[in-house]
Amino acid sequence: MQLARLESVNRFLSKSAMALTSGGALATLLFMASMSAASAGTLYIGGSPTTAVAAPTQYHFTPWIRGSDTSTAKFAIKNKPAWASFNTSTGELYGRVSVSNVGKYTNIIISAKGASSSASMPAFSIAISNGSTTAGGPTISGSPAASQISVGSAFSFKPTASDPAGRTLTFSVNTKPSWAKFDTTTGRLYGTPGSTNTGTTSNIVITASDGVASASLHAFSLTVVEVANGSATLSWMPPTTDTTGAVLQGLAGYQIRYGTSSNNLSQTIQLANAGLTRYVVTDLAPGTYYFGVAAYTSGGTQSKLSPLVSKTVLN
Repeated sequence: MQLARLESVNRFLSKSAMALTSGGALATLLFMASMSAASAGTLYIGGSPTTAVAAPTQYHFTPWIRGSDTSTAKFAIKNKPAWASFNTSTGELYGRVSVSNVGKYTNIIISAKGASSSASMPAFSIAISNGSTTAGGPTISGSPAASQISVGSAFSFKPTASDPAGRTLTFSVNTKPSWAKFDTTTGRLYGTPGSTNTGTTSNIVITASDGVASASLHAFSLTVVEVANGSATLSWMPPTTDTTGAVLQGLAGYQIRYGTSSNNLSQTIQLANAGLTRYVVTDLAPGTYYFGVAAYTSGGTQSKLSPLVSKTVLN
């Protein structure tokens, strides 16, 4: 079948618009070390780190190591919690845990490396709960109405908090998003993210304190996404003959294929209308897109894809 001709979309498109819408019982796990041994020595590492603690408290864990390569061993850690310190000579993980650290810290890996061998513990997590709330102490509740925010949209969340003893409350936040502001007198978290703030901020915890006791919200996350408001206008000439030159019979419609890579047109739009010669592709986030069109008949025959054209959708 003769290929459908796709006219350049660049002349039809302009800059896309941005839409302005907007605990604590202790538990332990026994870990056995994985081992990587070289011919000159062996090394094993293991231990039982505490995986759930109630703040405020002190946290300590030191792994054991065994084998013929321990005399030269040094320790390392991946994904160390920000509130913790680490001793590379002993492998000790330690620190003061406060209510502002409430949340879960995951994929922590402690390893040891000797002169000719190394070994790592399996990854573990440390979940921190608030153990300081006492009878008559402050209470706090609430959660953001949405966890996803569009670039350029205003965000605001204020928890509900009270203190039965009538003491004045002050608020703090752990892991505040870089684009947000925080009011320590009301607990309000607010702000408007920009295009450079896309991504997810996890383990956000807001805490209320009356100076004697405190209470914290459950950790939550906020994700900033680009607004998908761009569009591309495509136009083409309907084919009249097939690949043999014969008059085309039974033209049934067209298929638009597009994507952000010319080698991966992952999106498809089926147009079951042989009379169409123009179509607007909408909801495009900022980026460069590649488009092609193929025609198909009622008998299921489909043309080859037309030559690709591209369009860059701007912020």
